[in-house]
Amino acid sequence: MARILDALDQRLLEVSAGGIGKLREVLDEFDKLWGPHIKIEEENFTAEKLQGVIGMKEQATLAEKLGEHSTKNAGPGPLALPFLFYNLEGKDREAFMKPIPWIAKKVLVPIIWRSQWKPMSPFLL
Repeated sequence: MARILDALDQRLLEVSAGGIGKLREVLDEFDKLWGPHIKIEEENFTAEKLQGVIGMKEQATLAEKLGEHSTKNAGPGPLALPFLFYNLEGKDREAFMKPIPWIAKKVLVPIIWRSQWKPMSPFLL
């Protein structure tokens, strides 16, 4: 994976010189690795399987710790929240957004912070 990321860095430098085909090759290689990886993760890391291994109290503690870690390391809200809001679909988006205050969902992200995250909008779902 590190080899692919290094190649991606190099190809991004070449894009400005018309090297878009080389970038596509690296992204295709990345896609070949990513697809099988995420499939395994989604098939094996399910709520049902997790409940069989970790009790509800332990899950709640873990979720709290993960939330604290995410908050600490997420980066600026005007970029992090839109990325999370608009790169989730369906039930995943609903579950993620449920505990978020209405002011962030209805005012901060779509109106006040829009000018800050708008440049990344082509990369959002």
